[in-house]
Amino acid sequence: MKNIFKTIMILTVIMSLLVSCAPNGAGVKSIEIATKFYTEYLNAKDLESAEKVKKTYMTPVMIEELDLRAKQMEVDSITGVQDSFGMIDKMAVTEGENDDTAVVTFDMIEKEGVPYNIYEVKLHFRKEKGKKFIDTLDMIIYDVDADGDKTQTEHLTKYANKDVLSDEDKAAMERIRKYYDDLAEEGFIG
Repeated sequence: MKNIFKTIMILTVIMSLLVSCAPNGAGVKSIEIATKFYTEYLNAKDLESAEKVKKTYMTPVMIEELDLRAKQMEVDSITGVQDSFGMIDKMAVTEGENDDTAVVTFDMIEKEGVPYNIYEVKLHFRKEKGKKFIDTLDMIIYDVDADGDKTQTEHLTKYANKDVLSDEDKAAMERIRKYYDDLAEEGFIG
């Protein structure tokens, strides 16, 4: 009986260590996970590596929704741009409204008087199976003109932050996918 108890205790400690060592373990602060996620994503060398990063840090529905959003935006829906070169040097990560949120900002200003963009990403993390996964990625893109005036475009999470997708949600996502796939097949989207 003592051996069984010892074995259970050792296994419990090992599992706790494994979960806490995960880059997105439940005990890791959201700001740290957001920093790790964007650093790994921006350093991904190819599409396969980027997909692996998404699978490590995001819920499957978030990945699917962002793939649809990328088709709508015609840019990478995680960064808001087609070419993320130099973005990692412009990244600032701050705490969000609570322990399950973080804000990632990319202020792309090069010099005063020249138009630029600011990308503000609000992340929410859901705890599942001892880890935190991104289930909300709301992006606001600020276009700043030469005079410093801003306009903004919002891309908000619509599906992934729900506990359960309704049949309507699933059908809407499928309609969006089909619409953009059909356009691509006709040659309208590159």
